[in-house]
Amino acid sequence: EEGGYSRVDVVVCDEKIVSVNPTKSIIQEEGRIKDCTNLMLLPGWVNSHTHSSEHGHRGLIRPLPLEMWAVQLFQSDPRDRIKKAIELAALQCGIESMLSGCTAILDHLYVRTVDEVGIAVESYKKLGIRAYIAPMLGDDPDGTNYIPLSSKKCNCGGLGPQGKFRERTSSPDPQLTQKVLSLWRQAIELYHDPLHGIEIVLGPVTAYSASAHLLKGAAALRKEFNLCGHCHLLETRGQALMAFKMFNNNNKDPARGAVTHLKDNGFLDCCSRPTSLAHCVWVSDKEMQLLAETNTVVVHNPLSNLRLGSGIAPISKMLQFGLPVALGCDGSCSSDGQDMLEVLKLATFLPTLHSPDYRDWPSPRQIALQLAARNGYKALGINAGAILPGMEADFALWDLTSLALLPHTDPLSLLIQGSRCISGTPLDSLYVRGIQVVDKGQPLGFTLAELRSSLLHAYASEQYRDSLRVTDPSNTGPFAAACENEYRAAMNLDKEEDYEEETKVIFYPPSGRVLYDAKITL
Repeated sequence: EEGGYSRVDVVVCDEKIVSVNPTKSIIQEEGRIKDCTNLMLLPGWVNSHTHSSEHGHRGLIRPLPLEMWAVQLFQSDPRDRIKKAIELAALQCGIESMLSGCTAILDHLYVRTVDEVGIAVESYKKLGIRAYIAPMLGDDPDGTNYIPLSSKKCNCGGLGPQGKFRERTSSPDPQLTQKVLSLWRQAIELYHDPLHGIEIVLGPVTAYSASAHLLKGAAALRKEFNLCGHCHLLETRGQALMAFKMFNNNNKDPARGAVTHLKDNGFLDCCSRPTSLAHCVWVSDKEMQLLAETNTVVVHNPLSNLRLGSGIAPISKMLQFGLPVALGCDGSCSSDGQDMLEVLKLATFLPTLHSPDYRDWPSPRQIALQLAARNGYKALGINAGAILPGMEADFALWDLTSLALLPHTDPLSLLIQGSRCISGTPLDSLYVRGIQVVDKGQPLGFTLAELRSSLLHAYASEQYRDSLRVTDPSNTGPFAAACENEYRAAMNLDKEEDYEEETKVIFYPPSGRVLYDAKITL
């Protein structure tokens, strides 16, 4: 409870919490009873943004900016070599999320066919976790919109004809737009199953890789089936620059931006279900206000934002604007795991860099109970995330005898701020929709022994390991080199280069996201 702890008896029936009463006040008449002595009851958390398909790349790519990292990621796909890559990735992603206290997950799943959505669905059903699967698709035909445009004129190994730098982003392909919309509709019709904890979410990749027609089509599907929406938004300084060039037209149309692109094309606040936007590191104050006026939740991903050098999202300011903030692990190639406790720890500490007033700093309790639980479920449009009558029965029981939670000081703060290296997970059990899915730290639907054996067998090939030389853009082929050349020019990283420059424009992104001067001379 707020500000302290209490001993209670909780009755669960028909997937919901029926009552929460003082301990020993319930007379047992029927059903099962669990003795929770030395256990701490908490609402389940939501891993509100991840990409399970990245599990085959865990630990592979060295720290790089998102734009360079993505080039490496997409040059080697485990699905090309590993028969059960999607199935095993979803199982591993789900299990690690569950063992760190998550009862629900939003998987922004990079798919190539609708059948791959079905494979992930079956894996999550096996585990029993609530799974919101957002097939991650866009209608940028060649994927180069990931790389911001440079204002410099140079014939020096760029992505354009004869090695020139591009002068404009690629145009959407109408046939690809229709193909994406068709795949989303197929996924909804085949796999959307809210009664059993599986929902399809409409998930464009980013604002700048989704045309107006694609966003309007996604909004129409959301209205038709009453679906949640999910998208990356302004994750990096490079994406802020892309928005400045694509939507703001180099400050010639200052009212336009990535947020207005989503809003004006109907993707935000288009039905009763919420829209969640991952990252939002570089949103301006005006954009925060605009998002707060819609049915939108921001998903903070501190691990990947640090690993990729994207910056620190101003979550305290967002909350002051009345903009709900949830938490996510992001994909396991940009965070190298799905440990929600690591996310909660970082989310607690990073805001200390944004304000010298310690009264503005969030407490571990606020991060765990409001952001990870209540706001996580708000992003899914579910009445859950608290131990209250009428709420969905998604909750966790943590072992207070675990070495990770000893000595007994403040157990919730220690769970968030502490270490687990000598104890493993202190999770005792996990319940989703009132059904137990973890017992004594072990998943019931697919055991850790089964997962270990399956991964060892699937990834045993020496040929596979030898093929994964995709960790650095300098040694992974001409396309990666061209992307790097244009990226460095766009971000003005090679100031000594003798480019033929036009009139200079200076781009000033929002301040306070990084420790260096973020402005870019274009």
